[in-house]
Amino acid sequence: MKAVLFSILVVLTISAKSQIISEGKTKTVPKPITENNGSTYSQPVPEGKAKIYIKQYNTAIEKAKAEPKATVIAQYLRKASETVENIKKIDPSFNVKPLEDEISRMLAANDNLTNEQVAAAQASSRNNDKQGNGMAGIFMGDATGIDLTGNADTDIKNHKEKIRICNENIEKLIAAGSPDKNNYEEYVGIQVSVATARIKKLEDELAKAVDKHGLIVYRELIGLETYWSAAKRIFTNLPAAAQVHQLVTTVLQKAGGEEKIMENAKRNYLAMIKARKFPVAVQNNASLEQQFRKVFASEIPDETIIKINIITADWTTVRHELTGILLARKQAAAIGVKLKDGTCHYYIYQIKQDYVGSQFVSFTQYSPGYQGEIFCDNIK
Repeated sequence: MKAVLFSILVVLTISAKSQIISEGKTKTVPKPITENNGSTYSQPVPEGKAKIYIKQYNTAIEKAKAEPKATVIAQYLRKASETVENIKKIDPSFNVKPLEDEISRMLAANDNLTNEQVAAAQASSRNNDKQGNGMAGIFMGDATGIDLTGNADTDIKNHKEKIRICNENIEKLIAAGSPDKNNYEEYVGIQVSVATARIKKLEDELAKAVDKHGLIVYRELIGLETYWSAAKRIFTNLPAAAQVHQLVTTVLQKAGGEEKIMENAKRNYLAMIKARKFPVAVQNNASLEQQFRKVFASEIPDETIIKINIITADWTTVRHELTGILLARKQAAAIGVKLKDGTCHYYIYQIKQDYVGSQFVSFTQYSPGYQGEIFCDNIK
């Protein structure tokens, strides 16, 4: 009798602890899951008619949690949403709200992650753009170079502004930790020898400058100083960067600024025009000189001729480059002139006679050949 009572008690106890699964129903047992943000929620253990879809849901969710890329996470969450729809169809009585809430929370978190990753990708793209303001723009682009238009004053003004902006961008890069600097260190290292040779060449050009070209050279040196100052600060494992920066800094200090550069250019210019020699005549032909004088005066009437030295011994024929047909003949002379401002200049001036029919006709200009200013006493 005691044995029978004990058996009945065990059965009743088991029945009390058990859950009865009706035909066509899915049993769920809460299972706490922790998200990355620390919050917890319940997720069903796969059992019953929707078992296969619940497994698919769990797989999609777990993969989404493990995936770092927002675009891929979105794909897994889309798959999870599809399985929820399938669960609704196969077992309408199943409570899918916890699943839908879970997907909603993860989608919201993924939206934030997407924005962060898009911003990071855009920043990386800007950083890698040689025309941009990032590392590539400064160290591989032309962020410090001078843009030449032919107008020295405008070019110098624009370059000063360009360097100001570049320095601001350099400070921003350094404040941001110089992103991806390891990707550019090798390239900058290769530029060391190139920059060293360029700086020495510019130093020589600066010393010999006779006009505002000296200021253009000076601005290019300023650009190189900006570049290698940034390289020295960012690429601390590249000691050669500091050496190049020291070299260009020394050249700039020696140059002494724009005013001193122009003073030196004026001295060089005066020395140059004094050293110029007026070409000597190789023939004396008063009639031909008169033709030079006549043609020159018709083409350049505001300059007073001082001296004409014919520098060709005879006529040179001019022929069509393809057919070889005789077109004209020409001669050249050095023509020294004085301008209204009192300065003297000279030309290697060529005149020609066109060949028409069977004879050479009227004299006209062939080429003016302006040579530049010359010391007036040298025209003789």
